[in-house]
Amino acid sequence: MNRIPVPSVGRVVFYYALGSVGGKFPQGEPRAAIITVVETEGTPESAVTLTIFNPTGFYVGCRAEYGPEKAGCWGWPPRVPDIEVF
Repeated sequence: MNRIPVPSVGRVVFYYALGSVGGKFPQGEPRAAIITVVETEGTPESAVTLTIFNPTGFYVGCRAEYGPEKAGCWGWPPRVPDIEVF
């Protein structure tokens, strides 16, 4: 059985940037974001409202559709494997 993550308030996700005029910040660049509102609770591909953390500050209240690696959308960051420590 496959497990599918479901968005919920407080989860960290990626927001794929729209890019900046002049190309200083490229389109589709992943930015850390925190979910502040989920439109359809319990739905894996629900639209959400985000607080987005950019290199030059943060943006509050950005509504985004689910669309991994699509500019202007949100998606789950890749899983990073745990490491063994001694």
